[in-house]
Amino acid sequence: MISYQQDGIFITDDDNPSREPLILPLTSTDAEIENALSAYLPPPPPGPDWDGLANDMQTANGFKEYFVAMGELNPFSTIAQVSRFDDWRRDGNWQPFLSALQAGLAALHPENGALLAEEFLAAATTRNMDPAFLAALEDVMTQP
Repeated sequence: MISYQQDGIFITDDDNPSREPLILPLTSTDAEIENALSAYLPPPPPGPDWDGLANDMQTANGFKEYFVAMGELNPFSTIAQVSRFDDWRRDGNWQPFLSALQAGLAALHPENGALLAEEFLAAATTRNMDPAFLAALEDVMTQP
């Protein structure tokens, strides 16, 4: 937070109230304040890496087995799953994707399902997906 006081411009870290405030002279320019902010405050966490996750899904062995199994059940199911991924990416609603993934896991041999679960959870974690999604994914992946 930035506050202008008689003694100067006070910059505080709202996420860490015990941290000493940064104090700048009242005559500081916008550029000086911006530089001080970027040095004082931690950078925001990285957002989801959708392209990286999509690439992981195309190259991971578990997903290859998953898409083959889904295609054997219904040739259109793989297209639908890709569409659900795109919807999730666009709207942030991951429930349909996760539900379809869960249904697909049931169609896989248990060993292949375990491989997919391990690969996808690792990829989703590495690619900074939403923590609520990661928790739900972990629940789905650990169900017998």
